[in-house]
Amino acid sequence: MIVVPERMTWPSIEELDVDESEFFHIMASEFHLSQTDIANILGCSHTTIWKRFEKYDITKKTHSEIVCEYCGRLHEVYDSHKDSVRFCSEECCSDWFSEKFKGENAPGWKGGKIKKKCEKCGNEFETYDEKQRFCSTTCHGNWLSKNNRGGKHPNWNGGKITLECDFCDKTYKVAPNKKEKSRFCSRECYYNWRRESNITTGENNSRWKGGHEYYRGKNWFQKRKKTLERDGYKCMICGKDKKEIGRNPDVHHIIPYRFSKNNSLPNLISLCREHHTEVENLLNKYEKGGYIRDGYFIELNNLLTGDSSD
Repeated sequence: MIVVPERMTWPSIEELDVDESEFFHIMASEFHLSQTDIANILGCSHTTIWKRFEKYDITKKTHSEIVCEYCGRLHEVYDSHKDSVRFCSEECCSDWFSEKFKGENAPGWKGGKIKKKCEKCGNEFETYDEKQRFCSTTCHGNWLSKNNRGGKHPNWNGGKITLECDFCDKTYKVAPNKKEKSRFCSRECYYNWRRESNITTGENNSRWKGGHEYYRGKNWFQKRKKTLERDGYKCMICGKDKKEIGRNPDVHHIIPYRFSKNNSLPNLISLCREHHTEVENLLNKYEKGGYIRDGYFIELNNLLTGDSSD
């Protein structure tokens, strides 16, 4: 685009003694002015000039023919681009560069590939990198496994150290970085130590809720017997009777006695050992802060009715 100097004077239609159509053709073709330049000269809007170009069928830009430097084909380019365009297509430009700057002619040429011998397998390989020592990552890894371990490793700090187990008194080895936290030679020793030291049992356990309350009120044994008789000494979930269970079924409080102090028959149900454990786990799942969420009663009802759907 030609930048129009602010104080340059341009011929008017009267001075050129031409009609409006020829005037705009002269400004666009001979003076190579853009629509914006003409609008600035005449002091009108760009839209006005654009409409004149459309009206008089004036090409916005003129073209010139140049010869492609690679294939020699003639092609048209805008006049404003004729000094910078050298090729007729991107393919010609790419092919020209590939031939012109290939091998030693390339600006970044450093001598090409060099032959080296792998320090692990001994095979020859070609590479651009003078510092490369191995023909593949596999050889590099195998070399490191053999030559970069133990005392040869840059981070070696003496190897494993010997400690004594706090439970069985046997010696065992650990990495130096685990010295401060390691106290036992195995998980079995750790679990046995926890069990014998009582640090996670009873009131010492983080989930302690006060322990079992064995007293169920003065009428508990009568209510328990009536519940078993009502349920026919059978588990109300699986239907196993006293003979199949090997003893009387457990009598479970639907709403725990520690909350309700309720020994009424509607709050009691007969269960086998397995299903009593399952229902207690349900209770632990839905109990929080002394409050039992509705999901407990929904899942318990599904167990009693045999409905496994959500």
